[in-house]
Amino acid sequence: PMSWIDRHSILLAGLFAIAVVLIAIATAVIRALRAWRRTKAAIADGTRQAEMLKQRITSLEARARELQSRQGEIVNAVAGLNWEAGIAKVIAAHAGRALAILKAPLRYVGR
Repeated sequence: PMSWIDRHSILLAGLFAIAVVLIAIATAVIRALRAWRRTKAAIADGTRQAEMLKQRITSLEARARELQSRQGEIVNAVAGLNWEAGIAKVIAAHAGRALAILKAPLRYVGR
């Protein structure tokens, strides 16, 4: 007696092969979708980080410009102080001479 399985073994083998192929295709599609989602998330994260980096660079450039402008102010202030120090030296020299002239008569008096 031939059973149904024996009579249709080629059909069953074909159905089994089709089932295996469909499972493999479904697995590949699921993995591809996961990879696509991960890639999409990584691109979004990279874009976000690039934007944050761009903002940070813009902020640092602004601070650098501010420091450069302040450096100019400091250089100008130092130049002004040097000028005023030169004036003070001239005044001190003249004041020293004036004091020496004023004290000159005291040498003759004996003080």
